[in-house]
Amino acid sequence: MAYCSKCGIEKEEFGQCPNCGYQEPNQMNQVNPNDKGGFLYFLLGACIPIVGFILFFVWKDTNPKSGKAAGLGALMILPMIIIMGILSAFIIPAVGAIIGNAEKDMIYQDALIIEQAAVIYCSQEDCDDTVELTMSEIRMYVSNFHEPDYEIDNNTIVATGTLGIWHVYLEPVGTGGYEFPNYLVPSESGRDDCVTDTD
Repeated sequence: MAYCSKCGIEKEEFGQCPNCGYQEPNQMNQVNPNDKGGFLYFLLGACIPIVGFILFFVWKDTNPKSGKAAGLGALMILPMIIIMGILSAFIIPAVGAIIGNAEKDMIYQDALIIEQAAVIYCSQEDCDDTVELTMSEIRMYVSNFHEPDYEIDNNTIVATGTLGIWHVYLEPVGTGGYEFPNYLVPSESGRDDCVTDTD
């Protein structure tokens, strides 16, 4: 039990005085007279939404203006975070696919260049029915080729011909990229036939 600080009668500890009706202020929930809220609390809630929500619930009785500003900042930015999350779930894979397709396009075009160079070489030289051509043999017929991107030196076999059908092999520098496999004929293939290089 407690006593009323106004009339001195015994009363409930947190209740209204039954004699004079005086309500003792709860020091834990007393409003801070210096609470002015402000844009900085709004900005804090917007930048760190979880902090904004925590401040709202912790300060709703003692600093209601500041708590409301922080909570409002968090509440306003939350839909944007959700929308950005949903968009990124679609955009990131799409961008990855675009980059991957661009890399495949480049390798496929390079394979076509090697095939055409092999055809030109054998139209001017006396090639056997089955022939393997190195880069040094066809280099003068190759243009707009991304040679630094592949593991190629002058003695690397890049095209194998059998009765005028040319198989081309291009292995990229490093691993994880795409390669044009040696069992394919470029002119009979496409971009999507490039495979991931694992060796």
